[in-house]
Amino acid sequence: MTGRRRAVATLLAIAVVAPLAGPVVAPAGGHGNHLTARAQVSGDGSVVVEQLFLLEDGYVAIHESDGGDPGEVVGHRKLTSGYHRNVAVAVDQSWWESTSGNTSLVAVLHDDAEDGDEFDPETDSTLFSLGTLAADEFAVRQGDGSVTVVAMSLSGHTVADSLTVPNAQLAEDGHLVVRRSDEETGAPGEVVGSTSLAAGAHENVTVPVNRSRLPGNDSRVSLWVTVYRDDGDGEFDRESDEPVRVGGTPVQSRVAATLGENGTDGGTGGLNVGVNTATATPTTTAAPGDSTTTTTTASGDGETSMPAVGVVGTLAAVAAGALLAARRRGDG
Repeated sequence: MTGRRRAVATLLAIAVVAPLAGPVVAPAGGHGNHLTARAQVSGDGSVVVEQLFLLEDGYVAIHESDGGDPGEVVGHRKLTSGYHRNVAVAVDQSWWESTSGNTSLVAVLHDDAEDGDEFDPETDSTLFSLGTLAADEFAVRQGDGSVTVVAMSLSGHTVADSLTVPNAQLAEDGHLVVRRSDEETGAPGEVVGSTSLAAGAHENVTVPVNRSRLPGNDSRVSLWVTVYRDDGDGEFDRESDEPVRVGGTPVQSRVAATLGENGTDGGTGGLNVGVNTATATPTTTAAPGDSTTTTTTASGDGETSMPAVGVVGTLAAVAAGALLAARRRGDG
């Protein structure tokens, strides 16, 4: 049995036995193959895909935007199946040098049609999940240094008074600012926390959060983490400090958080945010600036969680999609 057929068979088996196995961690929202990329500044000729999930080994490719659709490929990276976060993808040097100002790119997931050969957009087809292209358009501009933020992580326990941001890059001294999503529009609203950072790359940044500005216990809240410039005084001031923007869009990341009373996590004091409500153990952590890989079937866009109810149907749909994809490749 080939690796691809084995993967499809495994998915089908999971869908069959799920009712007997109890709660199952599945791709959040049933998205399957998917990714998230947001506005950013690049200082080194690479762009960052915030997070992605691949059902099988494949590629993340960076395309020029053709009115929002994927155009010419300007960079790519090979990835194993599973969940990846903070994925840096180098773009073609010639394209990079010919580009200036703000531009739009589209990050797209592709399969590996020939099982390990070089990437070819003509044969390594774009991937879909339940009929939707696994892609995301984002704005990027060149700068003297990179500006990115990745707030998504795998969630664990529930607590209240701080938020841990896995990755942030600042081109100059500034701030990470946490804002609660507006309940009606979903846009960044009230500021609920901030911390000052020096220029450079940072990992696992703890941002204090004002619990009194968040809802009651045992609930979920949507938050935005935004990179702000400092006005020179070294302290965050919402009136004078401005977000770093690319084409009018702030450099920011959106997450969902599970809330509780202060100290309910045993005193660690961190507000846990993530793509689902289950705890997963990372098995491979790459070097700073590279991607972090977790071998688990959990994934998501940081805004929803997958309850046990409905998981079987989701797995069946994903398995069916994978089977059709395998048949298509076999027929080709």
